[in-house]
Parts: sequence; C-alpha cells; structure tokens
Amino acid sequence: MLTVALKPASYEIQGMLQAAESMSTSSELSYFFINLWRHLLYTEIAFSAIEAVRSQPSSVEAIGQVEDLESFLVSMNVDPQADFSARMETLIERLTLGESTTINQAAIAESLKVSNLARILTLTKRILAPQSRVSVLIDNLDKAWEPDSELTDVSRFLLSLIDASRDLERKSAQSRSGEPSVTFNTTIFLRQDIFDAIRKRVAEPDKLPIETIEWRDQELLIRVLEERYLAKRRGGRSKSGDVWKELFPQEVNGLSARDYFLWRSLPRPRDLIHFANLCLSTAINRNHSLVTQDDVATAESVYSRFAVDALIVESASEGMPVQETVLNLGGLESTILASDISVIFSELSSPDDMLEWLIRTSFLGVEVGPGEFRHVEGSAEARTHMALASRFATKRGAEPRYRIHPAFRPHLQIRDDDLHDGLVTDVTLGYPEVSHSHP
Repeated sequence: MLTVALKPASYEIQGMLQAAESMSTSSELSYFFINLWRHLLYTEIAFSAIEAVRSQPSSVEAIGQVEDLESFLVSMNVDPQADFSARMETLIERLTLGESTTINQAAIAESLKVSNLARILTLTKRILAPQSRVSVLIDNLDKAWEPDSELTDVSRFLLSLIDASRDLERKSAQSRSGEPSVTFNTTIFLRQDIFDAIRKRVAEPDKLPIETIEWRDQELLIRVLEERYLAKRRGGRSKSGDVWKELFPQEVNGLSARDYFLWRSLPRPRDLIHFANLCLSTAINRNHSLVTQDDVATAESVYSRFAVDALIVESASEGMPVQETVLNLGGLESTILASDISVIFSELSSPDDMLEWLIRTSFLGVEVGPGEFRHVEGSAEARTHMALASRFATKRGAEPRYRIHPAFRPHLQIRDDDLHDGLVTDVTLGYPEVSHSHP
C-alpha cells in the first residue's frame, strides 16, 4: 500500500483564502477550491508513486511508465524537485500575479491545468502495482481556522477538499479496459469543533462522509502511549518494556500511575502523550532517575494550562466569551449544580449555548446515572447526553449536576474532591473499572 501524507502549512492555507478574495462569484470560488485541491492531490500522489517505484528494483517497462509520468508533469510546469508546500505556493502565485484584479473560471482552469488532471491519474495508476491501494492522509487543516477568518470561505475551502477527495475515489474506481485497478482512499482529519461549524453551513450535513474518532476504550488509549514508548526504547535499552515500571511511580494520589494518567488527561492521544512528556521533562530537569509524585504534580499544572489554553483557542471562531466564563468557574467544587451554573452564566447573552459548548468540548461532564458522569465531544453527543441528564434529574427529583474534567482543574484552582469519593465515578473511559478508593 502506498501512503501519501499531506500537511499544508498555515501560511499556505491563508494564501489560498487571500486568492479567493479575487473571485467575483460564488461558483468561481467553488471551482477554484475544488480544482486547486484536485491538482494538489493528483500531483502529490503522482510524485509519491514515482518515488515508491524508483526506490525498488523495477522492470524496463515500469521505468518507462515512470518517465512518461515525469515528462507529463514537467509539461504542466510542475516542478518535480519542489515539495508539497512549494508546489502549493507556486500555484497560488501563478493565479494571483496576473494583470487582472479579478480571477475568472478560464484563468483558474489555465493556471491549474484542469484539463490535464485526469491524465495524471491515468498515468499514475499505470505505474502502481495492479490491485494496489493508495491511502491519502490529510492533516493540519485546523491552521486555517483562525479567529479572524471568514468562516464561510474557510468552510467552503474545507468542504471542497472533501468533494475533491470523493471525486478522486470515484474516478479511480472507473478503470478503463486494460487499465490497472487501483483503490484510492482519502482520510481527512478535522477537529470536532471545526467539523461542527462546517455542518452549520452545509445544505445536507447528514450526507457528509464522516466517522468520529472517539477514545472511549481506555486500553486502546493507553496503548498509544505504551507503544510509542516501546518504539523509542528498542535496541536493548529497555529492561522490561513496561513504561509504568521503568519511568513512573507505583501510584499517584492513591491511584496507579497508569490509571491516574487516564483520569487526569482528556481522552485523546495528544493530551495523554503531552502530559506524560511533561512529567518526563520535569523529572529530567530535576535530575531524577524516575518520575516522582512531585514531578507529576508540577507537570499536571503545566498540562492543565495547556488544556485551558487549547479550549480558549477552539472557542475563538465561535465568538463566545469562554475565557471569562471558565475563569469564573475557578475555585469551585469539581461537581456543580445546574442552579450554580445558572448564576455564573446569568450575565451571558446565550447561557444555553455556553453550557452546550462546554459540554461538547469535554470541559463539563453530565450526570447520566447515580454519581456517574460522562464527558463527551461534539454537538450531537452533547445534546444527547444533556437530554439523558435532564431525564435522570427529573426521575430522581433533583436538578442536573455537572462535573469539571480533571484536566482543567489544577490551572483553575479546583480541588479534586471526587478523586476518592466512592459515590462519584467517571464513565467516559469505561470507569468505574478504575478504582477511586485507597488501596
């Protein structure tokens, strides 16, 4: 299988959006975005396929097919020595440096060589092994999601990538007689908050080809950290291959280090790894051979600041005063009554929207059973669990309760008063398998 990874840089994406300002109509803007993505996808796959063939022994026929593809790309003024970033920049400059202040569809078609794109795909499939698969991974797109961006254009830009990807998969499946069958799959990684914002600007959001990546299996989540550790410790330097025995204390605040890390960090690989790295860095700076509980305490304060800052950044495009609201929750108990939330949110123009946002970003968990709190991500999950929480509260004749996630507490000076409370459990990652009582 050939894997092609695309990670546009922030300034490149902003360049695209600036070029879009010269489009006079909505149809021209859509035509520009989708064909820019098609050009970038097709050429990047082509160069990756060329590199894969040249890196291994190949027949004379295969080498000839590679040279045909290379010659065709050169005839399109695509620089074979340039990387993805340079090619993207060249395309934008080619389109925007013309004499006209506006850009029409004919100029877009000429600059992007739209009529030649299908030929690139055909020549690329010829040099790939029959029945082979090509997996295209596209990441780093959150760089376009700046607080001051025109979100309508940004959403259209990202939706055009989805359309171009589906177009690639559809065209690759239409093999002509004598043409090798090659399967193309594209995976586009988007933050949940970005996808939620895009959905609001789509006529038929239910038809978007999406799959939500959730990390509710604690064994799978912790395995990401352990596998990364083992990969870095290959070569005989690891005594046991167990990250918890070799690096971390046996327990932290009454929990095993493994369970404590799962409890403290947001259920995302990025957060878990970042927290672990902070613990290691703190221990190294203090010249400790093993991470101590004090090292973890210091590191979790830094991690908590990171988690709060990330939350504020994600809220910027929504235009809500999340920073002020979160700071107003500082110093409270970890479990909050709905009536207390109402008082704190009383001066907000849209308190219900703020509550939903804090739930769908995992800041607040909702009580879905006696003392059972669940943290979720995404608008749909938030609304579903808010309804569950409301029904549960009504059933027991009390008001709903919310729980601030442990990741945010150290920075906000919120006590972990539920850590060893047998009446409070976190069921987000399959708890209460993890014990919250002293051994």
